Amino acid sequence: MGTANHIVLRDPQLKANPYPLFARLRREAPVCLARGVTRSFWLVTRYDDVIFVLKDSRFAANRKNAPTPPRRGIEKLIFHIYGPLLTNMLGSDEPDHGRLRALVHQAFTMRRVENLRERIEELTNEYLDRVERRRQWDLVADYALPLPVTIIAEMLGVPERERPQFRKWSDALVVSFGRSLQRMLGNTPGMMAFLRYIRSQVRLRRRRPQDDLIGALVMAEEHGVMGCLTSANRDESQFDRPDELDVGREPNRHLAFGQGTHHCLGVFLARLETQVAFTTLLRRCPDLRMAAPRESLRWRPSFLLRGLESLPVSATPFSPHLRREAVTSPFQSGRAGGPAES
Repeated sequence: MGTANHIVLRDPQLKANPYPLFARLRREAPVCLARGVTRSFWLVTRYDDVIFVLKDSRFAANRKNAPTPPRRGIEKLIFHIYGPLLTNMLGSDEPDHGRLRALVHQAFTMRRVENLRERIEELTNEYLDRVERRRQWDLVADYALPLPVTIIAEMLGVPERERPQFRKWSDALVVSFGRSLQRMLGNTPGMMAFLRYIRSQVRLRRRRPQDDLIGALVMAEEHGVMGCLTSANRDESQFDRPDELDVGREPNRHLAFGQGTHHCLGVFLARLETQVAFTTLLRRCPDLRMAAPRESLRWRPSFLLRGLESLPVSATPFSPHLRREAVTSPFQSGRAGGPAES
């Protein structure tokens, strides 16, 4: 284990291109010390080791079950504010993990997700309609972020008039969470408002049950990584030409959606949103191109998620006859593009 390599995953240069460092770590220090927001942790970078961490129950997801030093004052404050978000299915161990997973599973089955196809197609076209007359627009802010936030808000049962505020809270959480203590503390008012809103929706469902995800979870209640997936997915021992984009790669035992009991419940929804979003975008914008130098792009500094803050793009005006065509289901062929859900 290499303690000399004290990796700061929030470093802007590392966020821009972490893969050369991960390749070196897989060769020289496959388990090394990395720095999070409040404390350090062991970062596991090899594919087989990440699989081991995901599947072995001796590795705790719940911080309370891990032998860690007592929290300092600032850590206690952060956990007091963000505790309700940190105490979730992803951060729980058995038996709580299995119980919570069973509650959420029914909302993300392949059949229920496939029923969202028409709505996802409608939204992707709607977002592109809004930017079709612009010379330049932002692929992240105008397209990539609104789609999943809108879909999950509708699944939760957030009223349409309240969705703009719901999106603001969600965006603020993504920007601040896992970034820095200062940013997380600065977002305290937004975080508290978001929690008050969610709790009000739970109370509302208890009084007047509704056919949505919050209602289903409330009814179920009433009736009661750190493996580095990004590095593992480029492990040379598992993938041929791991640094090349190959959408038809076979075999492709990637870990983007986790593994075992930590396999992502939203895998079908994520694949459907991605497939519809890319197909619609490339059909309507065949000459889409970047409108900013590559070196000017900035990545979100959160160590939990790697994504661009903004991606300016431009394209010629859209052709009306290319606007609304059916998109083939990624499930009809029987190949969903990754490990099947257990």
